[in-house]
Amino acid sequence: MRPRHLLATAIAPLLVATVATGCSDGDESSTASTTARRSKLCSVYDSIDWHRPSPTIEDSIEDVGADFARLHDQQQRLADAATGSLADDARQALAIGDRVRAKYLAERSDAGGGTQLRDRAFSRGYDSVQRYIDSFSVGPDTEDVIVRRRFAIELARSCGGLRLPTGDPLTDATAPPGEILAVRSNTAEIHRFSTAGTDLGQLTLPGVPSPIVSTSLSPDRTRLSFLAGTTDHQLWVLDLRTGALTSETAAGCPSWNDNTTLWASVGPPGSSYLARITTDGNYDPASRIDELGCAFRLDSTHALVHRAPVDGAPVEIDRITIADGTIEPLVATTCNVISPSIAPDRRHLVVNAGCAKEVESGVYITNVDGSHRHHLVKGSAASPVWSPDGGWITYSGYDADHPGDQTKLRVYVASTDGATVGVVTPPGYSWPVWLPAPPA
Repeated sequence: MRPRHLLATAIAPLLVATVATGCSDGDESSTASTTARRSKLCSVYDSIDWHRPSPTIEDSIEDVGADFARLHDQQQRLADAATGSLADDARQALAIGDRVRAKYLAERSDAGGGTQLRDRAFSRGYDSVQRYIDSFSVGPDTEDVIVRRRFAIELARSCGGLRLPTGDPLTDATAPPGEILAVRSNTAEIHRFSTAGTDLGQLTLPGVPSPIVSTSLSPDRTRLSFLAGTTDHQLWVLDLRTGALTSETAAGCPSWNDNTTLWASVGPPGSSYLARITTDGNYDPASRIDELGCAFRLDSTHALVHRAPVDGAPVEIDRITIADGTIEPLVATTCNVISPSIAPDRRHLVVNAGCAKEVESGVYITNVDGSHRHHLVKGSAASPVWSPDGGWITYSGYDADHPGDQTKLRVYVASTDGATVGVVTPPGYSWPVWLPAPPA
């Protein structure tokens, strides 16, 4: 498959970041005029080629410019057809997109090409061109980003049949067993919650800097790893039995391989590689995989890697034989697919997908060979993980009252058949992991 990507969420026609469960025919209105206005907007929505490949850094500047002109025209048509507050957001999204696209073209021209821009991004501490372009906006939680995400969500709700979660918790009688650990946004706080949404208190984490991200639970569910800090993220490991807390090394995208080692990205941006590391920071040279992306354990001889094209944006999930690096593609898509996780039954995977069309984004459950995909959560969701019994998934997604605002993410649980969904946390939590119920 030819590597391709949305050059950045900041320069795509719509920012892909919304969560929904279920599907509807869109919000109905009692007035014919509102229906007519919605139909005009949705006719534009329906005419957009959402699956058109976006340019890569290997494409010429002329081709990139032509594609950006197409994106501008696409957003302009949406803005012209929208009304009310949706039109206001559409016009702002258009202006933001134009500004970031212009900045990208200027940077690429100044660098001398896409490959050189990639080298510039690495030299400035970014691990991909995408993250460098994201920096053209002030930050991930700025009003600009919120506006673009809110527009994408409301457009999908109006025209794509997307429905946001209601935010209702499950009852003690209907909630599955176990507890959820969730990170309070932009802090060093990890809270315990029942699956029915009761706050059971905060973990003690002395000396851990803000923010905490990238939580991962060991296979025996006794140790929690996470990254913390704003630069050169340190890998921390918390023993959930004793409360012992250690921090030994800087790493990227850690994910447990067994109960004593983790897969992680090792080395500086631009020259990093994947390897198995111990919690004291040592790594096994024989496990080195020179692939951009992040690794996740599949079994004792194989790992899952969401591979990245030359600019660092993942577009497929592969099974890699650790001994010789043999690659077998499992999932190939125009969407940005990340975070594959193997189910307790060892027969299924859960993956994230961020797509240009909101209703195609979300959480997918597939067979371990990538076949028979089931769209569990419509709209992008963050960090889905399995329950200990494999019958449920927990994930973080936008609060229905704050669409597009990452600081208002909430954690949800959903049965793997999609029939039952419940909210676990108040707004402002993400990065969930699922602990088994304590022994009776």
